[in-house]
Amino acid sequence: MLRTRHPRAKVDIPVSIYEPSSQQKIGTGQIFNISIGGVALKTSTIIGVESNLLLEFKLKKYKHIDWSVSVKGKVEIKWKQCEGNDYQYGVKFSSLTSMEKFQIRKFVDYLVNKKKYII
Repeated sequence: MLRTRHPRAKVDIPVSIYEPSSQQKIGTGQIFNISIGGVALKTSTIIGVESNLLLEFKLKKYKHIDWSVSVKGKVEIKWKQCEGNDYQYGVKFSSLTSMEKFQIRKFVDYLVNKKKYII
């Protein structure tokens, strides 16, 4: 399993998974941790390691703060683990806008450090 360089926060965020070239939805899942570098997610969708995908999720009304951020970015699958009928994947962000990076950084920092932000 790949080690992360960035602080991670435990979350429970619905995510949609797309094939990047056709942008066809291939599955859904739940993000269970997030950092500025990527996410870990659980899904029943079978995905190959080193696959490139598109993920879409929203950071909104989480822990009483309305983050109102939609994230849709290209990612690379870095590791995979089977757990019953579900799979867990380590996912590295490969294309986020500067605003998405900023919002994810604030979101994670808030959850890790319990800091309050004015948004």
